[in-house]
Amino acid sequence: MDLVTCAITTHKRIPEIVERALKSILNQTYKNIEVFVVDDSPSDWEHRKDVQLMVESYALQNVTYIPHEKCMGACVARNTALEKSNGKYIGFLDDDDEWKPTKIEKMIKAFTNDDIALVYCNSEVIDEITGKKTLHNPKVFTGKVFDTLIFENYIGSTSFPVLRTSYLKEIGGFDPLMQSGQDYDVWLRLAEKYDVGYVDEPLCTYYFHEGEQITKNPLKKVNGLERIIEKNMAYLSNHSSVYSVRLFGLLPYSIKAKQYKKSFGLWFKATIKSPLKLKTSLYYMWIMVKTLLVELKNMKKSKMEEKQ
Repeated sequence: MDLVTCAITTHKRIPEIVERALKSILNQTYKNIEVFVVDDSPSDWEHRKDVQLMVESYALQNVTYIPHEKCMGACVARNTALEKSNGKYIGFLDDDDEWKPTKIEKMIKAFTNDDIALVYCNSEVIDEITGKKTLHNPKVFTGKVFDTLIFENYIGSTSFPVLRTSYLKEIGGFDPLMQSGQDYDVWLRLAEKYDVGYVDEPLCTYYFHEGEQITKNPLKKVNGLERIIEKNMAYLSNHSSVYSVRLFGLLPYSIKAKQYKKSFGLWFKATIKSPLKLKTSLYYMWIMVKTLLVELKNMKKSKMEEKQ
């Protein structure tokens, strides 16, 4: 039975939430595991000591607490666990998510040959505000998937897949310069060289909530999506239709970040790259014009209030 490394990266989360994630790992039916909890919270985080004491109470179950002296970011935290890893396989669990009890057991079986670098799965999504439960239901592609994965990240969150440790180390782990899309970047770099597998079961629980999340910061999203384009420019330059999709995908976040000049530039470039996508092009033009009109209206209202 191969050793599997399980890594939880935590940032400013109360101990009860971190413990929920940790227990979901310790309750796995696959028992040959090591667990690292990397605490990337600020040193003055009020619950940091409580999280440390909670994690260390599980030390006899091969659980290790690793604190960063200061906040280094999610990528560095995951790389810290990767460097410590002794497992043939590794899985990363965000501190606010959970794994189903059979996740590791079933996903390890899907590594049917040495060419497979990553196995992903379906997942349950829970809205913590409404309590509504849905299934992620990703698109399913296996084997050589780069040509489909470059269109969109259907593999999903870092909590979903299990990876072959040696291959992840080989590509250099997670990129600390990515402000968002760090997981997608890794999936693409692995898929460029290796195969991908899939288990058609919801083996992870992903919690959607109002807490601190990168996906809610448009500037960070713009940074991440731009770096995805830059890193894959050699491929995109020869596939104009895919290039157009990536540019159109960047547009909504550029608009939200109020980067209007950049937004029009992206729109023009995406339209030129794929002129047959007329409906998509007109839709985003309408969004940009509508957003600008609202912005101008708000500015006019603000000036009138100042005069009063």
